[in-house]
Amino acid sequence: EMPVLVKFEPFDEAVRKMLNINVMFYNEVFMYSRMLPYLNKENIAEDIFAGFYYGNDLITGSDNVIIIEDLRSLNYNLAESSLNLDFDHLSLALTKLGRFHALSYAAKE
Repeated sequence: EMPVLVKFEPFDEAVRKMLNINVMFYNEVFMYSRMLPYLNKENIAEDIFAGFYYGNDLITGSDNVIIIEDLRSLNYNLAESSLNLDFDHLSLALTKLGRFHALSYAAKE
């Protein structure tokens, strides 16, 4: 058994246009399918992002879908959007962002 999240485009055409959803899906699939494997040549980025299982990124389509690992099985939770982060959570987030920044900088070399 493998818990996953399946992301679909919104059904409402107005919302899809307002959010430029085809481009958002294209960018997310590109990041998971091409950029992260490139950045992860040394298995450094493996624990920074959810596992990626499938992505359909038809830039002109409306049937885009992304399937990623559901991190709730690893005790990750979404915080309330109005909730301020405590020091420990802020420190963890900045550490992960720093690692990602270092990977992207190293990839330029």
